Amino acid sequence: MSHRVACAPVHTLGEVMEDASMHERRALQWQDHPELGRIVVQHLPLRFDGDELAKLEPSHALGQDTVAILREKLGLSDEELDRLRGAKAVA
Repeated sequence: MSHRVACAPVHTLGEVMEDASMHERRALQWQDHPELGRIVVQHLPLRFDGDELAKLEPSHALGQDTVAILREKLGLSDEELDRLRGAKAVA
């Protein structure tokens, strides 16, 4: 009776981040982050024929889009936003 043992190499985080095949497949992507510098981020592992992958961008800072969202989605005026700022409900 023969026994088989499943095995595979175990890579360090640094090895995974530098893995050329992962970057070639675009499963990983280098990104310049305004606070963290150059980092590696994971991209969607699934691909559909003919689909282009969107270029990933760094997340916005907390609260960076609040005013734009309140204007666009809720239709708040400058006066209403000023009132919310005065009540310290919005930065």
